[in-house]
Amino acid sequence: MRLEARGLSVRLGRRAALADLDLAPLPGELAVVVGPNGAGKTTLLRALAGLAVPSAGAVLADGRPLAALSREARARAIAYLPQGGSASWPLPVRVVAALGRLPHGERVEALPPEGRAAVEAALAEVDLTPHADRPVTELSGGERARALLARALATRAPVLLADEPVAALDPHHQLGTLELLRARTRAGCAVVAVMHDLALAARFADRIVVIESGRLVAQGAPAAVLTPERLASTFRVRALVEARPDGLLVAARDRAP
Repeated sequence: MRLEARGLSVRLGRRAALADLDLAPLPGELAVVVGPNGAGKTTLLRALAGLAVPSAGAVLADGRPLAALSREARARAIAYLPQGGSASWPLPVRVVAALGRLPHGERVEALPPEGRAAVEAALAEVDLTPHADRPVTELSGGERARALLARALATRAPVLLADEPVAALDPHHQLGTLELLRARTRAGCAVVAVMHDLALAARFADRIVVIESGRLVAQGAPAAVLTPERLASTFRVRALVEARPDGLLVAARDRAP
């Protein structure tokens, strides 16, 4: 499925959270959205998921308004991992992951073979198979975050929207999660992730999308977008930016005036 925002504007109360924004995530691409706090990154993901109503413009799915899709069809097409998602009920981790199969009309307690395979694969991808039968409420914060990612992955949607998917993870699982997202793009998915870690974004993104005050101010390959000048103007930091054989190195050195 091709997801696209055209002239997208969203208002939250009296505040313009997004203004006239165009974005078309591509199948096979990991697009990482970056920007200062309050720039509108989460609102953009919510609008792409159909959870924030545009005040102008539209979000399109294969050229049709996203709002024209049924809730079930939208949930099958777009998996959304919110920022700081919680798990309050002591459900086994495997059951949490199985919730990702609900959009397919599958019953969690009696998954068909395809659903069971998707759930077990998702648990393996996030390194939680050994904890599959533990209550999710007994896991660490990082493990719970990975369980919620497994739920999104188990949907096997062609579009994955992830808001700060590595924020609660240790370095080992940060790298593993981003490698997993890249693997999903190689399988043909379109992945859009919001991230604050510019070093990881520079290393893993195919495209960097920079949002500032609700407006798209730059997008393109990491080396073309994450320049010292852009980092100083948008993020107010002086940074070392260096092209290396294994990718772009970005390291903030101090605050810019």
